[in-house]
Amino acid sequence: MNNLENCIKHLNNGLEFKKDGYFDFALAEYYHALESMPTYKHTYNNIAKILLTDMDNAYEMLLYYLTYAHLTFLQDELNVDNVKFAFENGFYNYEGFYNYGKLMGPINTYYRVIGERALGKIYADVNLTFNTGFTYLSLRPDICEFNKIPNSLINNQRSLLLGVGIEGDALVDSKYAPMIRNLGFIFLVDNMINNGNNSEEFASTVYFRIGYKIDDLYNDYN
Repeated sequence: MNNLENCIKHLNNGLEFKKDGYFDFALAEYYHALESMPTYKHTYNNIAKILLTDMDNAYEMLLYYLTYAHLTFLQDELNVDNVKFAFENGFYNYEGFYNYGKLMGPINTYYRVIGERALGKIYADVNLTFNTGFTYLSLRPDICEFNKIPNSLINNQRSLLLGVGIEGDALVDSKYAPMIRNLGFIFLVDNMINNGNNSEEFASTVYFRIGYKIDDLYNDYN
């Protein structure tokens, strides 16, 4: 069995454990998958979702989403139709203030893609940008309070990502979803490291190195 086959075997085992609610066992399998093949991007996404069982893990979750995004940037082909679909269907269609004095809009986000077309790979992954923005919100309760985001939507979204049944709506289906995707996209592209060594091996390790620190979103962006 080669590294990829072993990685996928552990991922499938983890998915079965997650489906049955055994999150600790699922996480252990995902870590085995990571050891088998550190550059297989989907493992990072799966780990981030499992870490939702404890929102004290939010900072670590963002590191996994950053790694997933960076590997997507390196490994995937740009699909212009997917970028166009995300733009025309309003996945980022939020115009307003996300917090006091901090303005965002769909055109601002889209211009980032126009300026660097390869960022369209991340822009088109609306699940990634939403999940990243949602995780970031857990570190910034002030944004939730400013936008009056109901706790019921937040709790339902966590359950949904963990594969637990919910009653009522989740955040991803609410009017707040486009704002959250904008937050997630800008967070990812502002924190992705480019130091001239953009190998897959670099991307799979750099965010977990001692001394790396996430830059807070929109420090200088208005």
